[in-house]
Amino acid sequence: HDTHGGSMGFSGKVVFTSGRSTDLDIWLLDISSGRLTQLTHGQYLIDHAKWSPDGKQIAFVSTREDAIPSLWIMDGDGRNQRQVTSGVYCQQPTWSPDGQYIYFAGNGVVQLDMTICSYSMKTGQVELVCDYPGIESAPSCSPDGDKVVFATTSKHLDAYRPVGATDIVEYNLRSKEFRVLCE
Repeated sequence: HDTHGGSMGFSGKVVFTSGRSTDLDIWLLDISSGRLTQLTHGQYLIDHAKWSPDGKQIAFVSTREDAIPSLWIMDGDGRNQRQVTSGVYCQQPTWSPDGQYIYFAGNGVVQLDMTICSYSMKTGQVELVCDYPGIESAPSCSPDGDKVVFATTSKHLDAYRPVGATDIVEYNLRSKEFRVLCE
């Protein structure tokens, strides 16, 4: 079966997306027992499952309500599934180390442009984190919570770098400065 990404919880449980049930759903694998549990059901996109730092919640993306990939959160056992963004195209969520924010690539603030956004667990607000030239994707937060690293495509065409080339960029949340890590 197809698997897309995966995220390890504290208790030896892996959460992942699979097409095992003919559509994409989130599954839980208990490594010690080998037990598989299907956490989501339905004929819509469900992908990008990520454990919260405390292992109690899972962030994921689903088109369940409005055909737009929205950010959802559920308990680690699949209960209390709730949509937390609406009308915002979201992909590839990742949690801040303190569990207070979920970073994602999306058009939450700048329409028609994929930027790095955040969802605040405290306020429920979506905010622009940073906008860099190109299309941002795959954010990841540093262990100290001070930086977000992401991939971005170049908008420039030259002999050495075709359109669609990917850079890895670090954004410092405190200083608001970018640093290209890999071109």
